[in-house]
Order: sequence, then C-alpha cells, then structure tokens
Amino acid sequence: MRLDEYRASKLASLTRLSLAEGLILVLLAVGLLGYNWALLGGGMVRLGALLTLIGLLLGVRYSSLFDALVPLALIGIVMQLPILYVLGIGGGPLWLLVPSSAPAPSGAGANPARLCGCVARRP
Repeated sequence: MRLDEYRASKLASLTRLSLAEGLILVLLAVGLLGYNWALLGGGMVRLGALLTLIGLLLGVRYSSLFDALVPLALIGIVMQLPILYVLGIGGGPLWLLVPSSAPAPSGAGANPARLCGCVARRP
C-alpha cells in the first residue's frame, strides 16, 4: 500500500468514526427533532477530518504515543474553544478565530449554530 493510500484510508475511517460518535451524542443528548441533519452531519465530517489531519500531522513527529499525547491534548483543547462563544463565556467573538469555529456570524451575539441552520429556532 502506498503512503497516500494509507493516509486516505486513515482519514476516511477516523472521520467516519468521528461522525458516528457525534451523531450518537446528539441523539442521546437532544433526540431526533429540531436539526438540519445534512448541515449537522456535514459540519461533523469537516471537523472530524480537520482533527484527524491535525492528529496525523502531529503524530508523525513523535516516536511514541506517549510523547505525542500532551501536544495533541493541548491542540484538542484549543480546537474546542469556540464552544465558549456559543455558551456566552468570555472572549466574545475572539473565540471565532479558532479554525474549528462556525463561520463568523453577521450579527453581534448571534449563535453560530442557529445561523448555519443546525438548530431549529424555538419560540
């Protein structure tokens, strides 16, 4: 197997696992109703692929898994910081500068999950 085929298979399989995990978590947390499943799934696939590529890029730098754990954990924490914007915790729109965030909303204080259509509006 060539190196590029190996990378593509790793990316595809780990992204599928990420999508399955995300969908299971959404189903267990909030159920079936109120989501645009195509947009939600597309976002999960893109984020899973991004995180998988970052993991592969960092993983090749280290000779053992234990050497790579701390840098991977730190990058994982940084990639999840945009949730603080959605929750309204400190930093304001600065959290949207992280690559894993939703596209910058046009309105001040707007919820990016609602803007992309992933979450249905409730009265």
